[in-house]
Amino acid sequence: MKNVRVEEREGSSMDMTLIGERIVALAELALREHLAAISRSQADELYTLAARARLGEETKQ
Repeated sequence: MKNVRVEEREGSSMDMTLIGERIVALAELALREHLAAISRSQADELYTLAARARLGEETKQ
C-alpha cells in the first residue's frame, strides 16, 4: 500500500469527516489489493462492514 501523508497548512484545519472518508477509502483500496488472498465469505463480510461504516457516516451528517 502506498504511504499517504496529510499536510496541514498554517491556519487551516482538516474536517474530521474528511479524514474519516479518507480512512474508509484507504481501507477499501487495501481490501481490493489483497482480496485475492482471502476467502469469498471473508471478502463479503469486509465489504459489508465498509458499507455499514459509510452508511453510518452518511446518517450522521
